[in-house]
Amino acid sequence: MPYKLVEIIQDTWPQIYRPSVSVNQSFMQQELIYKKVILSENECNIISNYILENENFIKSLGPDIYPGTTENSLTGRYSIFNFLNIEKVNHILEPKLRKIFNDLKLKYPIYVQCWANTYRKGDYINPHKHNPNNNPNQFMSANIFLQGNVEPGTKYFFNDNVKDIKNKKGEIFIFDSTLVHSVSPYQGNDIRITIAMDIHNEIEKYYSEEHCKSEYEFNKIRYYKFE
Repeated sequence: MPYKLVEIIQDTWPQIYRPSVSVNQSFMQQELIYKKVILSENECNIISNYILENENFIKSLGPDIYPGTTENSLTGRYSIFNFLNIEKVNHILEPKLRKIFNDLKLKYPIYVQCWANTYRKGDYINPHKHNPNNNPNQFMSANIFLQGNVEPGTKYFFNDNVKDIKNKKGEIFIFDSTLVHSVSPYQGNDIRITIAMDIHNEIEKYYSEEHCKSEYEFNKIRYYKFE
């Protein structure tokens, strides 16, 4: 395993992990990996505008395959469009993500799935986790808040302890891929926009060579490769 959650949080706490809200320490140590504002307001606006301008086009590429949101969601196109393949978005996100990967001492190559979520009034995401295999070592998950009301935040479920963590514009939140999380129905009159990611590295430890090639190396629509 290229990272150990407790050690990373302890080693980088003063510089990297300064929670904006009070969070139970055992919750953080076991489930949270990295939390930091990495995007300026202007960078958030550039990415948000691209997402809204292309939302209908992305939806036209294939059906909504995710049942945990309102009907015809952008979220449900997570497997058929990767925002890191878009130069305008890549120019902003790629160097910032690479720095984080280096901070976390991840081993390259790293394969990142990157999609967007848009929430209009009443939209939500039911409690879910990105990794159904319950193996936190396989990959990490992340989200970046781009625009909208900062409250309610994203709910994270740790055993019977639910933490609603307030959003902050431009902040990335990297967490264990088995951590259950959700977003309550949005009450704003604007559009809440976030980016979500799954971050895979050392894939050869968990998958066959054939699967690594077919699922990651050759699936460039779904995964962006950091080398």
